[in-house]
Amino acid sequence: MARVGPLLAMGWRNVAVLQACLVMGVALLRPVTAASSGVNPLEKTVELMTALMRAVVADGEKEQAAYSNLVRWCKGTGLEKQAKIKTATKQRSKLEATLQLAHAQHEGATVRIDQ
Repeated sequence: MARVGPLLAMGWRNVAVLQACLVMGVALLRPVTAASSGVNPLEKTVELMTALMRAVVADGEKEQAAYSNLVRWCKGTGLEKQAKIKTATKQRSKLEATLQLAHAQHEGATVRIDQ
């Protein structure tokens, strides 16, 4: 199972709902009068939280891409290693048979020399 950040685990629809709520909250909390020239602290807080949420989502997407690449590499390398092990096992069996044959020929030659 892929490891994802908490916002990504919530699902994109839930993140979109969260964003919509933040935007509506900012719209409702705007000062009604044009006389206030300063920034509403609550509005600034919501703005910073929205920016943080976007950064967390972007980081989660990058991490997910890196994790997917790692999984793909591991699968490819694993299959490659399995094929090499299978080939080496077959080669080992052939070499053991050749070694036994050579040992038997050596024994036969030693007996003939001794006679």
